[in-house]
Amino acid sequence: MTARNVLDREMAAIIGKPMEKGNFGEFVAVRIFDIHLNRKAVVKGYDGHFTVGEYRGVLLRGQKVEIKYYTKWNGDLDMKTGDPKPAFYLVITGPPKHEREAKGTPSPWAVESVFLFETEALERVVVPRKDPVSIKKELWAAAEIYPAHNSDFEDDGREFVNDERRAALALFGPEAVG
Repeated sequence: MTARNVLDREMAAIIGKPMEKGNFGEFVAVRIFDIHLNRKAVVKGYDGHFTVGEYRGVLLRGQKVEIKYYTKWNGDLDMKTGDPKPAFYLVITGPPKHEREAKGTPSPWAVESVFLFETEALERVVVPRKDPVSIKKELWAAAEIYPAHNSDFEDDGREFVNDERRAALALFGPEAVG
């Protein structure tokens, strides 16, 4: 058995599901952002709902959320079409994809950035479709809640991503996972 298979099996034992991108993202989101996943693995429109929290003056408790995890951030977002829609997209990403990076270059299973998009506001500027939607960098910057480099939005992210959540996310950072 290859080292990768052994590692995937060990990680599956930890997260309770096969080691796949979506399952990893859900594992991180549930533990750090107080999200309750739907009982059924596949529910049309959203993965679960927030159990606590407030973001930019909006109470998150009970709000439907779609969780996305990308090992590399490239500015695209897979958005849901049709109804029901999530109230929010929680997007967890690894490091940015570099233009000169060869296709198929392996990525670490890391968390470098987290974004929280309000679906209704996002749909005012982009139209969801079956293929990933390219989102402008300004919108990503406005939605960034971790590590929140953009000082204009840092206070908004800080109300939701407190010190405890920052510390937990840092455990999945590129430096921590190698």
